[in-house]
Amino acid sequence: MVFNTGEAMGSNMSSNASFVVGKLVESKCGVSARFLANPFPEDKKNTPLSRKGKKVIAKTMLTAEVLKTIGRTTPEAMHTYLMQSSDMQALQSGSSHNIHALNALAALYLAFGQDPAYLGECSQSIVVSSKVIPPGDAVKTTCLELTVTIPSLIIGTVGGGVPLMVDPFAFAGTGLPAFKHNLAMVGCAGGEGSAKRLAEVMAVVVLAGELSCCSAHCAEEFVRAHNAMGRNDPRARPPLC
Repeated sequence: MVFNTGEAMGSNMSSNASFVVGKLVESKCGVSARFLANPFPEDKKNTPLSRKGKKVIAKTMLTAEVLKTIGRTTPEAMHTYLMQSSDMQALQSGSSHNIHALNALAALYLAFGQDPAYLGECSQSIVVSSKVIPPGDAVKTTCLELTVTIPSLIIGTVGGGVPLMVDPFAFAGTGLPAFKHNLAMVGCAGGEGSAKRLAEVMAVVVLAGELSCCSAHCAEEFVRAHNAMGRNDPRARPPLC
């Protein structure tokens, strides 16, 4: 069965519809449809053949000058790093070729009232880089084109969670005022197309995180930054207020 759940994430909606269809099959055909009426728990885990949610692609192109002044690296270095990283992940049977996409997605899920239990299902983020020369560039300057594809982003901008009057300590989904405020800041607080817009916002943040982390590795600043900020040595951390 295929469902369109509008702006809602729709997991419970789909389960409810499947249950009703299963009971209808049982009543009309006289056969047992209990596994349709009570679907197998296939969600909240990485199941490539059972993808759902939004598929989203974000792409950018950066000039050598931008990478030099801001990233302290070059298009060639970043392209080589990303391709070698992807090759190594493939050799290790990895199916999600990125640097740290889930760092961004986890923060965004918490900020926008999404269900973080679905992050395991949304972990398939594929980053691809290409060295390109922009059309009409007489100087033939090499630029870096970076693309991230997230094939299964399970999100919604309406509904979700348990009503606060039922359980004041429950995860309240997108209806909690703080989440509604955050969604409104990015123009995704409900309305037609808001869930797709939210998917685009998330993909762009993931892409920015991949660029930042990749440039840090290429500039040999990744470990040094952790050391400087006290991540590797608790004694170097600034005192808590």
